[in-house]
Amino acid sequence: MRISVLVKKFLYSFSCFFLLIVCFACFSPTVVSAASGSVNPAEVHDQDVDEIYDAFMNQSKEEFLDNLLNLSKNSSDYESMLGVGYALLKRTDFTHEDYLALISDPNNSVHLRYVAIECYAKKIPDSGVDNVIIDLISDSSVDPSLRVIAIALLHNNFDVQNEAHVSALLCASDSEHDEVAYNAIKALERIYPECAIAIAQDIYNNLENESSARIDIASKVLARHYSAYPLNRINLDKLGRLIKKLYH
Repeated sequence: MRISVLVKKFLYSFSCFFLLIVCFACFSPTVVSAASGSVNPAEVHDQDVDEIYDAFMNQSKEEFLDNLLNLSKNSSDYESMLGVGYALLKRTDFTHEDYLALISDPNNSVHLRYVAIECYAKKIPDSGVDNVIIDLISDSSVDPSLRVIAIALLHNNFDVQNEAHVSALLCASDSEHDEVAYNAIKALERIYPECAIAIAQDIYNNLENESSARIDIASKVLARHYSAYPLNRINLDKLGRLIKKLYH
């Protein structure tokens, strides 16, 4: 249905208003909802979790790892995994290599790999993000939740001078999984804004075939970019198409 002149003028005015508001949006990366097992027992008021944590902290490394692998196979044992996951983070005898081994093994449960990524991100080595993580982000066959949490938690650690890092984020930005694409584009905006702007413009020019998540992040990237431009240089006709796509 053709939009009337009055409605179109309203749309244009709203578009400008929308841009100005979005320009002031917080730049911090989207924090993706935690998977079914956060490793922070402080959020779970259950004495059993604390007891499990204490028990696993007192085990040898070998015992701990064996029990961790066995327990993680039962994804329904959520409360137990909370205590064990926190113990994995707090133990001093687990290295970055140990975390990477848990993350990279496709035979481990998604839940265990997710927890290991959280631990790795909180103790990331000075050398930066390992290739194991970069490969995981690039691999479309990997469970999307693992790619999302890796990108979201490590967004400050990607290196624009590292071609593999940029390539992995570019690959993820084109993912059919909305949260993967959203977080990848946002991470690119932080380390390589010119690239993120180019992606956003491509999305903008192909609105009819884009997902709502990619349009959402594209609108934010472009809003931040165009905030430096005088308002009269913004193409309101094209912006109207973007707003119409977003809200219909």
